[in-house]
Amino acid sequence: MFAGEYTAERFPKEVYGVPVFVRAFPIKDDTGQVIGQFAAVRSLEFERQLR
Repeated sequence: MFAGEYTAERFPKEVYGVPVFVRAFPIKDDTGQVIGQFAAVRSLEFERQLR
């Protein structure tokens, strides 16, 4: 999922128990080397109900 660049993916409930949307951002040092990542996960469990 993470290749040193911004990624966004949806995962079905079979993966984590509830459907989720994941965004991941690389954290780079001054030379551009990836030294970590920040990820945010949002549940999509009630997405259909809100539409």
